[in-house]
Formats: sequence, C-alpha cells, structure tokens
Amino acid sequence: CVNRNLPEFKALAKKFDAFPLEIMIMEYQNKNKTNDFPPEDYLKQTIGYKDSYINNNVLDNNLALQLAKTLSDKFKVPYKIMSYKEAKEIHSDIDENVNAFWDGKTGEIILIEGKFNGSTVFHEFTHPLIEHIYQNNNTLFTYLKSQLKNPNGSRMTYLQVKSYLANRGY
Repeated sequence: CVNRNLPEFKALAKKFDAFPLEIMIMEYQNKNKTNDFPPEDYLKQTIGYKDSYINNNVLDNNLALQLAKTLSDKFKVPYKIMSYKEAKEIHSDIDENVNAFWDGKTGEIILIEGKFNGSTVFHEFTHPLIEHIYQNNNTLFTYLKSQLKNPNGSRMTYLQVKSYLANRGY
C-alpha cells in the first residue's frame, strides 16, 4: 500500500491520476524490490500525465522553450535541458529543488527537465547579463545594485531599467 500522505506522492498526484499512480508505484516497488518511487519519466511512459496537467503545462513549457531560444540567440548564451540526474552528475552540489542554474564556468544555462518555466528561464538568463554588465560597465552595475539596496524599498520598474539602458546605448 502506498502512503498517499508522503510529499513525493502528493507531488506526483498533481501530474498523474491517483489510482493508476498508486498501482504503478506498487508494481514498480515490487518489481524492483525497493521502497523508492519510480522516476517521473517511467510514470509518464506507463500511465501518462492527466489531461488537466498536460493542458496547463504544455503551453507554459512551449513558451518557456521559446523564451530560452530567444534569449540564447539574443545574448549568445548557450543553454541545455537535462534531467536532474544528468545535472547532478555534472554538478554534485545541486539539490533536488533546483529548477535551473547558470554555470558560470561554462557560461551555459542548465534547465532541469520538467521543472523550469518561463519565469525560471528569464531569471537564469539575467545571471550572464548581470555578469556582463559587472565586467564591462561598472558604473551601470553600481547604479543597478544601489537601486536594489534603496532604503525606501523601491525598485526600478522594467520600463525604468529599459529607459536607463537605452539612454546608455544598450
């Protein structure tokens, strides 16, 4: 019997119908003589995502991929999509809550398959942008940093940043 109160089960139940999910988990655990849950890819291939999960996430995923490609082309920053397991093999210090990261050594954005969205993509592509500003325009970097540390708690809006950058030829 699968413990439906486990966080792992609850997370998977958002993506898969609960009854077939429970059966597949039990089959997987019996077959592999383990108490571990099967990998999401295994579940996706055997029982498939529930329709509501597909409808809500496919559009988001497609937009996130388009954004990654656009930002990669614009900023000349490569990106890769890989499983958490693959990312962990390369970067042993990441934990399972990581959705994506910028590898400052290689200059690549690493997106964790099934975990990233458009917001994640945008966030990760700001790292090399900020690094570029830091290395090439310390005045702009200092100004942007001061805006973040403003004691009034106000932050520059997108339009203010866009205007500031445009006025300085960026």
